[in-house]
Amino acid sequence: MSGVNGGVMGRIELRGWMGFVLKSNFKGLNLKIKELNKAEYGRVEIKLLKLKKEITVLDERSEVCTLLNQEVESRRTKFGEMWSLLRSIYATVFQRSSSKWLREGDEN
Repeated sequence: MSGVNGGVMGRIELRGWMGFVLKSNFKGLNLKIKELNKAEYGRVEIKLLKLKKEITVLDERSEVCTLLNQEVESRRTKFGEMWSLLRSIYATVFQRSSSKWLREGDEN
């Protein structure tokens, strides 16, 4: 995180009211975090579809003939990546619903 902080905070030199300076620094940090998040988790649905397609190809191939050890390991790795992406989607949905509940309150 210090790389993010040093890159953004080091370039910005603001003078004036400290609240404005802090707000501007946080705005720069927020943009950098969004950029990093997009690079890491961006287009999750497309990644999931690609992984499912690759796993399906390996499954179809395994029905015809025996998979090589390398292909079995590749399939296992792809399943791991897929479940990791699904867990991150679930966590995001849960976090959004929790924050919405805190913001709007319980309607029961």
